[in-house]
Amino acid sequence: MSSRPRALQGDEAQLFQRHNQDLLRTVARAVYGSHALAEDACSFAWIQLMRCQPERGPTLFPWLRTVAIREGYRLSRAEKRDSHMEDLGSPEQACDMLDHVRDMEDTLEALRALETLAELPDPRRRYLSLLIGGYSYDEIAQLAGERTTNHVNKHLVRARRDLRRLNAT
Repeated sequence: MSSRPRALQGDEAQLFQRHNQDLLRTVARAVYGSHALAEDACSFAWIQLMRCQPERGPTLFPWLRTVAIREGYRLSRAEKRDSHMEDLGSPEQACDMLDHVRDMEDTLEALRALETLAELPDPRRRYLSLLIGGYSYDEIAQLAGERTTNHVNKHLVRARRDLRRLNAT
């Protein structure tokens, strides 16, 4: 079920000139990230305008803002997740980082959390690990080969319930 792009209305360039600077400022204020991230989110919103051709009028700028901010959040999560992965470096570097941990309580608490996580059944453990890693429900479903996020949500709800039960004991 693919939707074909609607015909351009011819006012897209004027809309861009009128709204782009305000849209960029709004997204930069609302979304944590670089200026380039805000520009990418705004570009996505303009592409969606070209593709979807929403109604013109007083609701156009709020529509653009919503599309751009949501895309900005998605890009910010992905950027954050990728930067965390880069920070780990090689396995040897990750092990060296453990040597620098000074607070024994934090280390013991982290080990207890990992042990508790290890007690969860595989799908719940895997989905929860991806969620903690910054993946969205949609991304987790895609990585797991699921058709909908309902399956992912079901396992995450059960994982949280199991964690509460395990931490209570």
